[in-house]
Amino acid sequence: MVKLGQRAKDSISGFEGIVTGRTDYLNGCVKVLIEQIGLTKDGKVDDGVWFDEQRVVATKGKGFEATKRVSATAGGPMPLPPR
Repeated sequence: MVKLGQRAKDSISGFEGIVTGRTDYLNGCVKVLIEQIGLTKDGKVDDGVWFDEQRVVATKGKGFEATKRVSATAGGPMPLPPR
């Protein structure tokens, strides 16, 4: 099982990057989103690719260690939504 922010690789295609998303489906399928590190040959940012979790392995190398979740109250006071 890979964690968010870890560097990972798809064992079939060889696609490698940072795990930036994870989703659990009702049928038990778990998928992870891997985003490529760096730019493409054209100098563009590639979209991430979703893979079944069973195909993905964590790799050595620096990941994104600074993954922190910001609480909902970090943005300051907010008005209540209308009812």
